[in-house]
Amino acid sequence: MNFKISVPWCLLTSLGLLLTGCSSNSSAQSVYNNASLKGSYALSFAVAVGSSNGSISYTGGNGVMVADGNGNLSGSESYTDTEGDVCSNLALSGTYTINPNGTGLAVFKYGTNNSDANCQGSLTQALVIAQGGELVKTSNLNANVAQLSGEWTRQ
Repeated sequence: MNFKISVPWCLLTSLGLLLTGCSSNSSAQSVYNNASLKGSYALSFAVAVGSSNGSISYTGGNGVMVADGNGNLSGSESYTDTEGDVCSNLALSGTYTINPNGTGLAVFKYGTNNSDANCQGSLTQALVIAQGGELVKTSNLNANVAQLSGEWTRQ
């Protein structure tokens, strides 16, 4: 027994257009460098900090970070923590390095404009550039700090 399947030409043509329309026209950047991170970014973060006595405190905050495209960072941040510290408008300054695969490292100091020792410090973050530099995901690399969330979003 022979069966003949008849498919209208317009359906085949539409299917062909649909399939060729699925080819990758990705605008993803294949090689990254320090210039891939440039501009003003809104930042937000939440961390859990362990102490030597075994207690854990939580900190959350936000701010603005400017990356100059040459490896330098500047900006300000504000945060509060569960130990009662309220730290506002803290100066940020530091450096960053971006690897060809879009990962990188940022090292900065915060609170240098504040006399309260609880509102000063330094930190190191691993980062990865996403969405062509519009978004940066971060994770804290400091000892006894677990970053629950962290990102920079281009303004």
